[in-house]
Amino acid sequence: MPPIQINDSLSIDTGDPRGTLITYFSGRDTGMMDIFNVALFFSSVKSMLESLKQGQPWKSDDNSLVVSGDSEEITLTFKMQAPPFGEVDVELHENDSKKFMDEMEKIVEGN
Repeated sequence: MPPIQINDSLSIDTGDPRGTLITYFSGRDTGMMDIFNVALFFSSVKSMLESLKQGQPWKSDDNSLVVSGDSEEITLTFKMQAPPFGEVDVELHENDSKKFMDEMEKIVEGN
């Protein structure tokens, strides 16, 4: 199954053997691109969805990803695990946030 595009730079791949893979291409328009890949187990996706539904931010165990917001505006913060230890915020507006939440629901429901 091909990755699901949330927007031009963010995708979700549910067919990866490592689990659900969230990929973000940062800086596409600048020519200096960083690629962030975060693999999540099913339990992490379920935990993320529950936290977001309660209006609470969710953080991965290794702190490489923080997801906060609601179905109208979600922010994903990707953090580098090696030098230079930078981070990038990805703000999803209403349509992309809804699409992101819908895909997370499908994963939890097993579709």
